Amino acid sequence: MIVRPCSKEDADALQSVAQAAGLDVSADAFRRDLDNPVNALFVAETDATAVGFLALRPALPPAFVPSRSPLQLWRLYVHPTFQGKGVARSLAGRALIHAHGRDHDVVWLGTDAGNARAIAFYTKCGFVVAGTEQLYGGDALPDVVMTCWL
Repeated sequence: MIVRPCSKEDADALQSVAQAAGLDVSADAFRRDLDNPVNALFVAETDATAVGFLALRPALPPAFVPSRSPLQLWRLYVHPTFQGKGVARSLAGRALIHAHGRDHDVVWLGTDAGNARAIAFYTKCGFVVAGTEQLYGGDALPDVVMTCWL
């Protein structure tokens, strides 16, 4: 398996992984994300086939995460066939390497409070629970905010 930066040509493959993992995002949305130079997207491939992806973006965390240069781990998805095979761990490691190389002081993320599997995974990767915050408007439930300080 390799993890590499995405190019615009990867949009369809990213959409395919997203769809298999239950995320409803179009290939055009991935193209827009890839067109934005502040975003960093990485793809995990096995035998030249996309099996997972990671999306990072500079974004302000909730106020209880004081930082000078935060980076949000915005999306990390793995095709269900490849879950439990180290793909997510490789992608999370790539996120931290990318952040460190660009002088970010914290990588943060939000995940559903009921997603015990994600919380346990990110904890194994060095993240800690920093608090809860409603990151999305409307009737959304508060997310668990996790941080990894660099």
